[in-house]
Amino acid sequence: MNMNSHRHTLEIKVEQQIESANLWQQILIVEDVPPERFRLETILSQEGYSTYTARNGHEALSILEDTLVGIIVCDWRMPKMNGLDFLSYLNLYFSIRPYFIMLTGQGGAYDIIAALDNGADDFIRKPFLKEELRARVQAGARQVEMIEQLRCNRTS
Repeated sequence: MNMNSHRHTLEIKVEQQIESANLWQQILIVEDVPPERFRLETILSQEGYSTYTARNGHEALSILEDTLVGIIVCDWRMPKMNGLDFLSYLNLYFSIRPYFIMLTGQGGAYDIIAALDNGADDFIRKPFLKEELRARVQAGARQVEMIEQLRCNRTS
């Protein structure tokens, strides 16, 4: 499948699913370290979110072919496809991209700038407090929910 037909297929799927989904409740966690992935999944599940997990960007793309999410929490440094490459792919091939939170041990100012310049919506440094994760995901969820409401109002 070429990239243009792949994008077109994804756009149709998104439009079909978006009307009935509560995207702000659906989170994809992309983290290669099993204990970190489990911690993220546990924290977000306890907050009432539905979570999906992937070990790298390639697995995340496979999940996104069948699953619509509103928020992605993604580690930067991973094998096969790192967080920045995954984000770049989303920006190129998804017309409606989930809210993207970059998660990394790289905490320098230039790292934050690079992530935000490449389209990340937020940035969390490791190690992080569970309260910080909760607050940042909640902020993203509010934005996703507001966009969902605007889309519903526009189609009504």
